[in-house]
Amino acid sequence: MSLEYEKENPYQTPDAVTPDLGLESQDSLPDEFKPFQTIWFHPRRTIRQLIATNPNYHVYTLVCIEGIGQYLDRASANNSGDTISMLAILMIALVFGPIGGLFSLFFGSVLIRWAGKLQGGQATFQEIRTAMAWGAVPAVVSILIWGPDLLLFGSEMFTELTPRMDAQPSLWTIFFAFRAVEISLGVWSLFLICNTLAEVQGFRSAWRGFFNLILAGMIVLVPIILVAFVLLSMMPFAA
Repeated sequence: MSLEYEKENPYQTPDAVTPDLGLESQDSLPDEFKPFQTIWFHPRRTIRQLIATNPNYHVYTLVCIEGIGQYLDRASANNSGDTISMLAILMIALVFGPIGGLFSLFFGSVLIRWAGKLQGGQATFQEIRTAMAWGAVPAVVSILIWGPDLLLFGSEMFTELTPRMDAQPSLWTIFFAFRAVEISLGVWSLFLICNTLAEVQGFRSAWRGFFNLILAGMIVLVPIILVAFVLLSMMPFAA
């Protein structure tokens, strides 16, 4: 995963400076800079240029769209259509998907920065937000698959029973083809995030960016597991 990396971080801001909330204009970039194109195969170079020119460029737009896609994926996996209508699912996704995406971005950035500091990471909150949002561009693009999904499969995308799809086996072939594309985009997003995160943290290897993500997850999961273990050990069990 490692790409060529320069030792110095010329865009690094001092830790003493309080990170801004990232509410500046998201519309200005040099005409020759095309981050939506370059991020796919040159993540480190792209994130360096974004940090140096406009670190807030479309960060919140990307995160909100990704949040909508994540909510739809969860609704599909949980068979939410068995209890509420497809229209209700779509409306909830449009309202609460962006809220969930923004919450995950800010809360996740805090954890990633803490975990990164244990590895000697140098990134600010703003730089981590930019790295996470732009690394997820392939996952954001995958939301486009929901268009043909809803046209072809309708409410059966959200229900346990799929009588129309079962009656037309060709639909299952298309369904699994779409899922393969979606998984591929998700894996590519992980690859990009490991590189963009490693770049802003000052890590040479993207594997250290990956470990940064794992360590951030452990900061949350380990206390939960310990509390659950303590509670279970205190519960009386019948002989």
